[in-house]
This record gives sequence, structure tokens and C-alpha cells, in this order.
Amino acid sequence: MRLIFILIINLNFAEAQNTILIKNVNIIDVEKGVLLKNSYVLIKDSTITKIAKKNKPKIKADKVIDGSGRFLIPGLW
Repeated sequence: MRLIFILIINLNFAEAQNTILIKNVNIIDVEKGVLLKNSYVLIKDSTITKIAKKNKPKIKADKVIDGSGRFLIPGLW
């Protein structure tokens, strides 16, 4: 019984996280053919709501992912 209770709490916590910030990620802009290095991407409810370049924006997010050394292609899905 105790294990099931813990799993339910974790599932509810995961659903509550609706804002994700990916920091220091390299964005590949296929429309413009450019690479935006060390950018910040804010995702809210599965939608990209903001992309900031270089300077860290003052954004509060439920979850922060470090994208250092990684690449992101928005809209590829």
C-alpha cells in the first residue's frame, strides 16, 4: 500500500509541471538557416512560448533542463 501511495504522489507532481525552461541549448532555425547558440527556450503546456538569446531571461519555470552542448529544432515534431 505504501508504494502505491508514493507513485500516485509522483504522478500528480509530474502533471503539475507545465512550464519547462531549456537553458544554454543550440537552436537550429531551419527556416532562416542559422544556428542560435546558447539560447533559452520556455515551453508552457507543450507549446514554445518564448525563445531568448544569450542573456538568461528572468523566467520562472517548474522544471529547468540544461541543454549545454545539445541541439534543438523547434517545430520538427
